[in-house]
Amino acid sequence: MKKIFIIALMLFCVPLTCFATDLKLILTDPAPQADKATFIDDDISVRFYLDGKKGISFDLQNLTNKLIKIDWNQVLIIDLDKQTHKTIHNGVIFSKRDEVQAPSIIPPIPLTKLSDSVSPLDKVAFEHVFLSGDQWVIHNFISNDDVNKTIGLFLPLEIGGTLKYYSFSFMIANDLH
Repeated sequence: MKKIFIIALMLFCVPLTCFATDLKLILTDPAPQADKATFIDDDISVRFYLDGKKGISFDLQNLTNKLIKIDWNQVLIIDLDKQTHKTIHNGVIFSKRDEVQAPSIIPPIPLTKLSDSVSPLDKVAFEHVFLSGDQWVIHNFISNDDVNKTIGLFLPLEIGGTLKYYSFSFMIANDLH
């Protein structure tokens, strides 16, 4: 019986690993500076990476002595079809996803950093998951078939009281370590 279980497990699991693909983001606009996923200007340094296939993660570093504020209600993801989507970010309670989101603050101390992740709001759902019951899930907004396609992030930042609009475009690529 144990042999049958192991053989069945191998027949089911091994093919899945053969088709698994890790994806990464390559910043295409504006042109990256430090590496293929990092943007730097006088005010910020931001490194982007995928949160699985569910969202865009980033590490945003303040390069100034000015306060930086992110109004999450204005942040948008641009999908493969160039459609914009409101976003939800880390820490937002899913059941309150349609409410106004509080801003995030990066203190006016050079090199302070905020790490966060955004997903399209319309990919969040409360549904029944087999063997797990009812729960909140975030559905993928990209797939392995989307390699070499483009997505984007609109990230308006208030820096020292002045609004600055950042638009980033990314190509989805295979991450072949």
